[in-house]
Amino acid sequence: MNTLIPFSWLKEFCKTDVDVEAFAKRLSLVGNEVERKIKVDRYLDKVIVGRIKEIDPHPNADKLQLVIVEVNDGNTVKIVCGGTNIKGGQFVAVALPGAFVAWHGDDEVTLKETKIRGEESFGMICAAEELGFQGLGPGTGIWDLEVLVKESDIGMPVSEVLGLEDTIFDIEMTTNRPDGMAVVGQAREACAAALGDMDDPFTKEPNIPSFNGEDKYVFSVSVDEQDLCPRYMGLLMDVEVGPSPWWLQKKLILAGAKPINNIVDVTNFVRIELGQPMHAFDFQKLDGGKIVVRSAKNGEKFNALDEKEYDLEDGMLVIADGSKPVAVGGVMGGLDSGVTSDTKTIVLEAATFEPLSIRGTWRALNLQSDSQALYEKGLSTELAAYGMARAVELLQEIANGKVVSSVKDVRRGEYMNKVFYLRPDKVNKLIGIEIDTDTQIGMLTRLGFAISDTEEDGVHEVKVPFWRDMDIEADVDLIEEIARLYGYENLPSTIPSGVIPRRDRDHLLDRENEIKDMLSGSGWTEVYANSFIDPEDARRAGVDPALGLTVVNPLANDQALMRPSLIPNMLRTIADNEHRDGVERLFELQRVYLKRDGDLPDERSMLMVAIVDDVGGENLFRHIKGSLEIIMSKYHVAFELSRNGLSGQWHPGRSAQIMVGGDAVGTLGEVHPIVVQAFGIEHKIALLEIDLPELEKHMKLDPSYSEPSEFPAALRDLALLVDEHISYGELEATMMTNSTLLKKIELFDLYRGSQIESGKKSLAVHLDLASSRTLTSEEVDADMKKITDALISTHSVVIRD
Repeated sequence: MNTLIPFSWLKEFCKTDVDVEAFAKRLSLVGNEVERKIKVDRYLDKVIVGRIKEIDPHPNADKLQLVIVEVNDGNTVKIVCGGTNIKGGQFVAVALPGAFVAWHGDDEVTLKETKIRGEESFGMICAAEELGFQGLGPGTGIWDLEVLVKESDIGMPVSEVLGLEDTIFDIEMTTNRPDGMAVVGQAREACAAALGDMDDPFTKEPNIPSFNGEDKYVFSVSVDEQDLCPRYMGLLMDVEVGPSPWWLQKKLILAGAKPINNIVDVTNFVRIELGQPMHAFDFQKLDGGKIVVRSAKNGEKFNALDEKEYDLEDGMLVIADGSKPVAVGGVMGGLDSGVTSDTKTIVLEAATFEPLSIRGTWRALNLQSDSQALYEKGLSTELAAYGMARAVELLQEIANGKVVSSVKDVRRGEYMNKVFYLRPDKVNKLIGIEIDTDTQIGMLTRLGFAISDTEEDGVHEVKVPFWRDMDIEADVDLIEEIARLYGYENLPSTIPSGVIPRRDRDHLLDRENEIKDMLSGSGWTEVYANSFIDPEDARRAGVDPALGLTVVNPLANDQALMRPSLIPNMLRTIADNEHRDGVERLFELQRVYLKRDGDLPDERSMLMVAIVDDVGGENLFRHIKGSLEIIMSKYHVAFELSRNGLSGQWHPGRSAQIMVGGDAVGTLGEVHPIVVQAFGIEHKIALLEIDLPELEKHMKLDPSYSEPSEFPAALRDLALLVDEHISYGELEATMMTNSTLLKKIELFDLYRGSQIESGKKSLAVHLDLASSRTLTSEEVDADMKKITDALISTHSVVIRD
């Protein structure tokens, strides 16, 4: 997860004189990767404070105006402007020729003096977005600096007047470190890396102003679900709602948040600075003056701050008043209880929620927020008090806030710090270098760990600070902290010695790679699909979802099942891509996951081959059978096709099971039209599905060699007229069974049409007859008669001339 932190804000807690480049490099080397350094004033060179003196209509454009702007010492310039919110006397940001701006917040351009619709324009009056401040200005309007500057600032650089000479760090943090997603956490990391001296607010007790009088209002907090909400703090304050001062707005903007009003801004400020999400309710909009933390009732409606209505389900945690939900706990507040310009009294909330509950709820509702992103990673119950104290302090300063109730603090139980043990000798052994004990203790101390001696020599007790109680889980985690602060780049590089161990060959993996190479080399396109599928796709494909594993907490509803078959994936891939080129011949060779009671799933390698065709029918079946023959011939496997054991997704007359030595190793054939239609596919689909572990049992990787016969084979052609319903496989089996000389049969022609009787088809085959000696014509004719007699008696075949 990435977080934006201004360097100036970091330096409020990490007292340093290290320059930006060195600071960012060292921070990255200890595990807090600075992916980007964004100069705030990159668009502010040659951008100055100006004041609008006159506004006249543009003579040649209805939506443009000619604006005379004072830029310094009474000097003015004319600028053509399309802003809709300009007015006389207004202070604005003026980009002079040569300035580099983001045109309409997007295209980067260098300004020059130009003519617009025939009128000279010397620069541009800028929107906030055009200077790199997304979401700050009023949409397409220009940036109004009215409350931010004064008359003496005219002509001064905007970056200097507004204090925007700063650098923003875009820092990537691993998801187990929510403390590093806040300003204080990153400052602590920097100081632990010897970049400065830390002024840590968490080393002091949280100072929430006490309230000694009688509560001004009837206000109560109750928590029905303490497993899902181990701590909830609520406090009433009288406030005056208005815009935040520029220093606070600026910090929010640089950290990627949009200023709203001073109350909401404070809640966002505390989240960014300390890592504790906060929320404020309008107290007058709460029924009964109550806060009740409970489970939602199935079917309850909730109007969120994103102005959408959500249907809640049992098990979702909500913050309710006396009658209805006013927030989805840890995810988002409600529109009907939000702070507005009319708000006089707020309920200030600081809480801790169970991470899995947050994750399950937001995924079920598809509702995300900055608070949810922190809560789902796990926050300490102790952090809430610091968040509350800081928010009260800020509201007293910028909103004339007055505490009018005692703090309602409901928690599951007393907090106990985790305790682990540091063994310096073990640290050195695992890291592979010598770090003296005092240095190890100093590193952990700078990170906030409390170290004390024990009665056992060489063993130290380590108390984990509350902000790390979610990611420090064992003694070895302390060793990792020491290693990263020492610097992985400082560890010596040593070439391994000794004999490299040999890994046993995975023969199944070898076969997988061979088959993939063979198919892709023959012009087939490989499919890489997700192992998680939509249970509805499984049902559409005729696959029982109960065969697979249901994901309790899926990333999305259409990824809620670990696939028990490759068929749903392949049909979904074809459905999504059938109108593109290159989907006529596809294959996938991957694992499926079959549920086993009380055990891990059975992971099996399956091969799925697909042919997409406009017509279908026997030609499509023969093509998919041809792909099977290619694979079987490579591994010298003899197979038969059987109509038994077919499931409902297969076409009843154009599919078969693949049998090898009495074992079913797969299925091939055309997909049932109902299944194809369920996926919205317009073409005909033939599939080949092979259970690779089953087939591997019969593969001959070192086949024996048989010398070709020195005696010539007798070649005969046979033309047959048969009923449409009789399959070629049945005819072939009859011929092979009733001949002692027949070695090979090859179908070379199939005809249906007006030249033969309706309901019939004509087939022509090549027959190879051979023996251990040269055959006479009489022997060949006799064997041919056995074959034709069997075809006539068994299938009523007409032998054609």
